[in-house]
Amino acid sequence: MGGYLFLTACVTLTVGFVFYNRRLSQQDAVAIIEKIKKSPKPALIAGIAVIGILCLAFMFGIGGGSNEPTTVVKKFVAAVKKGDYATVGKYSTPDTMQLLTRSGDQVKNRMQMVGKITSCKITFINEYTARVSVTFENDKDPPDFVLEKIDGKWKVRMR
Repeated sequence: MGGYLFLTACVTLTVGFVFYNRRLSQQDAVAIIEKIKKSPKPALIAGIAVIGILCLAFMFGIGGGSNEPTTVVKKFVAAVKKGDYATVGKYSTPDTMQLLTRSGDQVKNRMQMVGKITSCKITFINEYTARVSVTFENDKDPPDFVLEKIDGKWKVRMR
């Protein structure tokens, strides 16, 4: 009985996710769930459902990735500390890049003084903007990083 409930939950989540992204009509989603409930092979269907959920997770980037706001901030900070402005440019807005170029080594030296990142968490996020709170080992007043989504990628914005 537990396997059947797991199967139903997996399939419902998968179908719901696809329906939410407008790739499946509501009637089709309900029909699929009803067919699975009547199926005599729950183990096979459970396996297919789990594979489907994993495929969707990878396709839509669920569970983190190189374009998550926290990952972008960590890579940005590491690049600034190294003085690797080619990499900094990948993770910052054009205005931020100009600001860093004008400031010379001031920002780099400040980043090196604060030490390693001890925590990095998203405090706000919507479709276009994110705010990431970062704590450094040697900083009593940790900064928040603001990110903008440009061409589908998160970029650090400094002013």
